[in-house]
Amino acid sequence: ITAAVVYLISNPDSSLFQIFLAIVVAIGSKHYLKRSGRQILNPAALGLFVASFFGLKLTWWGLLPGVIFSTLIILLTGFVTIYTLRQEKIIAPFIATVFGMTFFVTRNAYLTFTQFLVGGFWFFSLVMLPEATSSPISSKNKVFYGVMVAIVSLMIPKIGLTTEPLITSLLIGNFVFWYLEAKREMKDKKLAAKLPLASKLLPSE
Repeated sequence: ITAAVVYLISNPDSSLFQIFLAIVVAIGSKHYLKRSGRQILNPAALGLFVASFFGLKLTWWGLLPGVIFSTLIILLTGFVTIYTLRQEKIIAPFIATVFGMTFFVTRNAYLTFTQFLVGGFWFFSLVMLPEATSSPISSKNKVFYGVMVAIVSLMIPKIGLTTEPLITSLLIGNFVFWYLEAKREMKDKKLAAKLPLASKLLPSE
């Protein structure tokens, strides 16, 4: 699946080295860049991000309208993500935030609407963004995660960064919420470790 994502998003004219590098980084991070069985960063996004510094262009070519294969992938994975994995708490806030901010900035309903006709946007929203092993666990964090990724993706071009906005914002969101949930997990473990000791110190009846 990771290799397929890299293939669909990378420019078809990319060199074998660039594609190979993206896949190697993605698979390597999938096995080694994780904690407590969860990915710190989305593997495919990290592979694409690293390879982009070696000339890999991200065109989302395989997700253009009219490509039947990609349309089927988007529909199938969207169904699995929403109805099986229950990741609508990530997807809905992301789409709503992108829609609202795009309209607020452009004041143009047509431009706002056409953005939602892009296959790459839906593939990102339904497949990459809510990927279960690298997205937040907490319901509240899911909502904030979707909103944050949307805001960062729209801000990246404004502040002059040349990296692909969706991929970059996804990695930032992955890391921020991995850190927050890891920190909360450590705090809970320390509290749980103190509870048995505290109960022993209490006077027995």
